Amino acid sequence: MQERFGGIVFDGALGWLGAALALAAVAGLIVYEERRLRSERPDRRRILLGLRVLSGAVVFAIAAQPAFVTERFQKIESRSVVLIDESRSMSIASERGTRAEEARALIERLAETESLELRAFGNETRLIDREGLRSLGTASATKMIAALEELAEDDSIGSVILISDGLETEEESIPRSLDRFPIHTVRVGGELPPLDVGIDSIRYDPIVYLRERPRVSVTLHCTGRCAQPVEVRFSIEGNTVDGALVDFGGEELKTVEFSMDPRKLGRHIGRIAVQPPPGDSVRENDARSFLFRVERERLRVLLVAGAPSWDVRFLRELLERNPALDLVSFFILRTVDDLTMADNEEMALIPFPTDELFREHLGSFDLVIFQNFDYGPYRMAIYLPRIRDYVERGGAFLMIGGEKSFSAGGYAGTAVENILPTSLPPPPGIDARPFSPVPLMPRHPLVALGESPEQVRRRFQELAPLAGANELGALRPGARALLGHPQLRVGGEPAPILAAHDVGEGRVVAFASDSSFRWGITTAGERGDLSVFERFWDLTLRYMVRDKALEPSRLSTDHERVAEGGELLVIGEFRDEEYEPLAFRTVELSVEDEAGRALLQQELTLTREGRMRHPIKAPERGGVHQLIVRDGPKELARTAFYVEGGGEEFRRVRPDGQWLRAIADMSGGVYFSHPDELRSLGSLSRIEERKIGDERSSPFRQTGFIFLALVIFVVELAVRRVFGRT
Repeated sequence: MQERFGGIVFDGALGWLGAALALAAVAGLIVYEERRLRSERPDRRRILLGLRVLSGAVVFAIAAQPAFVTERFQKIESRSVVLIDESRSMSIASERGTRAEEARALIERLAETESLELRAFGNETRLIDREGLRSLGTASATKMIAALEELAEDDSIGSVILISDGLETEEESIPRSLDRFPIHTVRVGGELPPLDVGIDSIRYDPIVYLRERPRVSVTLHCTGRCAQPVEVRFSIEGNTVDGALVDFGGEELKTVEFSMDPRKLGRHIGRIAVQPPPGDSVRENDARSFLFRVERERLRVLLVAGAPSWDVRFLRELLERNPALDLVSFFILRTVDDLTMADNEEMALIPFPTDELFREHLGSFDLVIFQNFDYGPYRMAIYLPRIRDYVERGGAFLMIGGEKSFSAGGYAGTAVENILPTSLPPPPGIDARPFSPVPLMPRHPLVALGESPEQVRRRFQELAPLAGANELGALRPGARALLGHPQLRVGGEPAPILAAHDVGEGRVVAFASDSSFRWGITTAGERGDLSVFERFWDLTLRYMVRDKALEPSRLSTDHERVAEGGELLVIGEFRDEEYEPLAFRTVELSVEDEAGRALLQQELTLTREGRMRHPIKAPERGGVHQLIVRDGPKELARTAFYVEGGGEEFRRVRPDGQWLRAIADMSGGVYFSHPDELRSLGSLSRIEERKIGDERSSPFRQTGFIFLALVIFVVELAVRRVFGRT
């Protein structure tokens, strides 16, 4: 233990400020006394002024109470930590086996003469011993900066020796917070880069559209001598769709573009594969897959209205305002049986293109709407089975009520009735009494409109009444009645007003009224709220074309692509057919590979809202995997994700000495370009002074000083009396 003078402090009132005030007062008193003594003889003036200075010093010492600080400290050698990269890039071949083997050899050499504290980093930082060095080269990420920031929070660490190839995968800059202690960096990986041709990056649109030809841009890297051209193939779901022969011509990076012609909606797996040249050192970056979704750029809707009406006008205007819709609409103003006094060639109205719509172009529409439309006058009976087949193949069909719809339109007993969610009673089947529909499934998105069940019931009571309804029959198996009639009954239950069900791969919705426009303009006039009409039909269209956000159960992951063994967050929300949350339900979460083999099975309990947020570890094998949630034998939802062998770890393979040098320079450390340059840790040791404590000495509070002060005051008083001064 050593000691040194630590300075002076003032223990009097107000500390340093009090001392300054006391000094100023004493100095002013002395100056004043010196002026008064100018008339005295020189020898008397010197004696009196000296006594006054001595008394002023005593007064200052009593008022300011100076104290002397003595610091006690100890010089010790700071704690050093050896931080070793255990990411997968450390398994790449180098001059002496692999980079991980180079790091192990350096540690073994240093451990012969010194005691080492070892930590490894990859996805996370962990404490290891020398036996733990066998696991180097297995982590799926290089979170170097995160590991150094974690060590910087430990005040007992004085320096860090970082052993790595410098291929950070998470950060692009070095934070200033790492200058708390010196970081000495050691690069492993050798001077001469191995031969490697691999995929550096893939640029693509995660969402592409039908009838377009999107392009995929692939950047390849070449490390070493790439004398021969390499073949690159682009495949979708295992089928090769494009290819190219790439000649690097002495360059390190080369970009090639591929095109595709997506024809099927949904999520798809694209894969880029490189045929590596002989001697390629890293096989893991020779192929990479990506997920993309195929969607329609615009929703094609066919609206056929049997006659002009306020309901038709408001719905058509709503559809036309939607920029995501491509609307084709027809209004029937006259039939072939109408008598006119003019020749057909003089008429401005065109004939209804029945054959063109329902034979040639029906499959091009995503949704077909019959609004108060009767098919009889247009000789369409032969086309009704085509509508049924269109729905079963995945189309959507919406029938809206009116005096020419449902039973009143003659659809009972036709192929269209077979796909409706309810049976049809005998014609005319119309009840003209005004009514307010009753929510039967208040949590269903078409009824909830984003509100709670309590708000939904109140909302429908506040809406303007509908002006009559078509009478519908009993629900078909699997169909759901969403809104019901408050007076009419079918089988003891409220007669359906809004009903929906799935038919084959398609979906059908029936709305048994032609006055929903009253939810807009009439309600707005009474209560100032115009939104219900727009929200209802917007959600209806989205529901009919199977918007995933409106399905009862949804399952997703935070990443579509993940490295082997990486962490994946599973996010889900699960409801039954009534859209009631599966509260506290125990479900099975499983991960299956491309062959359908279960790689992971876990039982989880959902929350009160039927939700799930659960992290899982991705499989240790690459390829497409399915994530499935089941409630007993019933499958609730599934989604796909892709596990890449190597991930970002093998995007770059050449050791990054510049990155390691920048870390050392910024923190005041030393950069070693080769493990052999680091002979011992002794030259990197750092001596720190650790303060043990301090001691204060206050001599002006002791009895001896008080006695001395009294003597000085008495002597000054006596001398002043002898000289005739008060």
